[in-house]
Amino acid sequence: MDQQYSEQHEVSAYAQLLNVSEKYLNECVKDILGTNAKSLIAEKLVMTARHELKFDDKPIKEIAYQLGFSSPDYFSYFLKKHTNQSPSQTRKS
Repeated sequence: MDQQYSEQHEVSAYAQLLNVSEKYLNECVKDILGTNAKSLIAEKLVMTARHELKFDDKPIKEIAYQLGFSSPDYFSYFLKKHTNQSPSQTRKS
């Protein structure tokens, strides 16, 4: 996941890379980490986004594309959904 998270945001992509079903991948992640694969991917994206926003002065849209989001607007929506802060609020805090 550490190598693919900025390119692959879907559980199905990881399941395919591992040659297992999505259901099996989710079961394994749940058994070991207590969460589902989708949440794990989102958590990695949020952690990386927060780090980039706080410690890098790249424009927000560049960070969005770097993390594999289709648009800066979707990146903003995603971050707000998971942190209750916009990218600019995250950068300031």
